[in-house]
Amino acid sequence: MQRVGAGIVSYTNHYAFEATGDELVSRCDLRFRSLAELRESLAEAGFAIERVYGDWDRRPPGPTTRELIVVAART
Repeated sequence: MQRVGAGIVSYTNHYAFEATGDELVSRCDLRFRSLAELRESLAEAGFAIERVYGDWDRRPPGPTTRELIVVAART
């Protein structure tokens, strides 16, 4: 099952172990925050943002950015 809404993606992983026949179900929720939300959360936790990249190749963030890579340090 997968649900998407309000910045949250919920999904379920199913694992089957051949050796024992055991099964494991793991439900997960991922929350995706805007850069403004990240800045606020980090500041509240005592961190200062040093750099923000729009992807692992260090391009600047923009409207089509799929990831935010944040480099922060404790103040």
